[in-house]
Amino acid sequence: ANSPLYHISEHYRFALGKAVDELGHSHVIVTEDDLLPSPDFLFYFRETASLLDQDPTLFCISAWNDNSFDQFQQDESRLLRTDFFPGLGWMITREFWQQRLGPQWPVQHFATTGWDHYVRIAVAPGLGCIMPQVSRVTHLPGKGTNVKTKHKHFKRYRASRSPPALGKFGDLQNLVYARYDASMRDLVARSRLVDVHEVHKFMHRQSSGGTDEPPVLLVLYQQEWYHKMASKLRIWPSEPRGTFNGIIVLRAPLFVLLLADRRWAAEYLPPQNRLEERQDMVTVKAAKSLQSCDEVCHEKGLVCDPGQIPFINACKHMLKHFACESGCHNQMGKELPAYVVDQSLDTAGECLVSYSEFVSCKARHVATQRLCPCVA
Repeated sequence: ANSPLYHISEHYRFALGKAVDELGHSHVIVTEDDLLPSPDFLFYFRETASLLDQDPTLFCISAWNDNSFDQFQQDESRLLRTDFFPGLGWMITREFWQQRLGPQWPVQHFATTGWDHYVRIAVAPGLGCIMPQVSRVTHLPGKGTNVKTKHKHFKRYRASRSPPALGKFGDLQNLVYARYDASMRDLVARSRLVDVHEVHKFMHRQSSGGTDEPPVLLVLYQQEWYHKMASKLRIWPSEPRGTFNGIIVLRAPLFVLLLADRRWAAEYLPPQNRLEERQDMVTVKAAKSLQSCDEVCHEKGLVCDPGQIPFINACKHMLKHFACESGCHNQMGKELPAYVVDQSLDTAGECLVSYSEFVSCKARHVATQRLCPCVA
């Protein structure tokens, strides 16, 4: 209870409950003291609020885009969908707080993870948010509980400077899931498969080659390679953000770039480019702590396939095999997903998963039991 993360989460819980449960507001916009709003910040939320009532696959409107970097085209009227909760200036409805987020908000288990990670992992899987191509907040430099250094990436973010204007966001119905999904499939169908090195050639072109429509480039990646690809493209380094069904859409002045995860974007890709769950994969729970998945699978006469770990690295799979009595949370570690058996730890009884680290079959930990993907 002395953790700064605990006190921050309690502050959010109190403020959201006060605004919705006591004051009865239909929508709540959450911002932070290190966010500077753009001129059309409130206008943006007002214009998009109705989408939360129309589309049950949406749960929030966010003012932040994790990919709003200065090397990409700055179309301040373009809006996107994402299934990665952006945070940093966001709006939800009273119904979502009272029916889903509020009842699931843990009271005691934010000792080692933040409330935003919990929303992504446990509360809103399968749901999405609207975000702008150009952020509606500026993240001011400085240190905090979760920002340990003056993060160099924040210096390269762009935020909108345009004033409110009726109709500036176009037809908002294009953001409803069915239409947006169809437009994504069209982009992929029109794309040209390239590797990340070829993208740099397009970055330095002076013209689009005489075509009316900018070319669409498709780069395939896997979680294992994301860090290297992100470094080359100068985007968020730790994990894919701003994704829609495994695809990140980036718009440069002369081309559109699609970054497609071979696992999570498989439905959009031809069979030869997909990385899918193996039909012979068996999910096996370790019998005790300090067991690697190599050892767990070997006991069953099988082998651990590290490429299959991402398919079981989710709360829904952990809940099938463990009690998870203290909830399911995001964490770092090569031995995840795992269940904490050590009762002396603040995380005792938690199921731990990770969306920002590629884990290993060889890893093991004295405090946890692993969940393992075993194949013949």
